[in-house]
Amino acid sequence: MWIQNRICFAAFLMAVYIFTGCSASAPAALKGAGATAPYLVYTKWVEAYRSVESRVNVQYEPTGSGAGIQALKAQTVDFAASDIPLTDEEMSMMAVKPLHFPTLVGAIVPVYNVPKAAENVTNDNREMRRRER
Repeated sequence: MWIQNRICFAAFLMAVYIFTGCSASAPAALKGAGATAPYLVYTKWVEAYRSVESRVNVQYEPTGSGAGIQALKAQTVDFAASDIPLTDEEMSMMAVKPLHFPTLVGAIVPVYNVPKAAENVTNDNREMRRRER
């Protein structure tokens, strides 16, 4: 899955590079902004891409999903990342209709500390095993 996401992101960068009318000899700059969650992964992908294609300078600012959408709407960035897709109404306000595709899938996990929870779970598992016999 991680490799597929990396390939998808590289394909996106190449598509943006091609569709922005960049010639093969001229350096290109792609600027993006948006969600903070994928920032570390995007940084690694950009580094890997830069080692293969040094003529494309990709910059990404983790400003938050809402700020990324606003920057895309204002056309101050070439691409944006958001935790959720734009609504039809939001897309209708864009000068250029954005293309949605997932680059990462994340999860939010609640963390808690319950005293003796591990002990209770172990005891419950022992009790379940005893009942199965």
